[in-house]
Amino acid sequence: MNDPVVDLCAHSFERSAIVDWIEEKGNACCPISRKALSVSDLVTNHVLAERIEKWQWRREMTRTEQWKQLDGQLAGTPSIPRQNTPDSADEAENLRAGSMQDVELGRTSFGRGRGRFGTKQPYQPIPSRFMLLPQEIASLDRQRSKDEEAKMLRRKSWQKLICISLTITTLLVFAGLAIAKGLLKAREDTELMDDEV
Repeated sequence: MNDPVVDLCAHSFERSAIVDWIEEKGNACCPISRKALSVSDLVTNHVLAERIEKWQWRREMTRTEQWKQLDGQLAGTPSIPRQNTPDSADEAENLRAGSMQDVELGRTSFGRGRGRFGTKQPYQPIPSRFMLLPQEIASLDRQRSKDEEAKMLRRKSWQKLICISLTITTLLVFAGLAIAKGLLKAREDTELMDDEV
């Protein structure tokens, strides 16, 4: 969508599409609400235009980053030399003889395009978006496993913290009971001593 417009019903359209709908097809109504509509009723949808522009910019930046990453990956791959097609019958015969030798020696690999590819490396297509998908999925799986590991570590640290706090609480309770028992014993001893005197 390059030029979004909004009609009186608040429906957004591409300007060229809605103008075509109104003028060339003879429809003088909104295609959604069927209310009366003319070309003069259309107003540029600046909010949608700005969002589209930002989306296109982000998409282009992502593509640029992907191409930089792809260039880095392709830097280590061997290139395939291309030869022009022959201009004369003699050149064609020489190429055929040479290609038969290459085939016999196992040096030829075939690919798309014109000409003969004579390299020891097998044909390697340029990675496309679909070829990068497995790498992206593997990257997402690694990220997810890292997130799961982090959650597990947080859970374990919380469990340790709870165990430590329960242990401390238990020790404090037992210490309190021991102190209380000691105080009771001391009181009983003092009462016994008072009774004896």
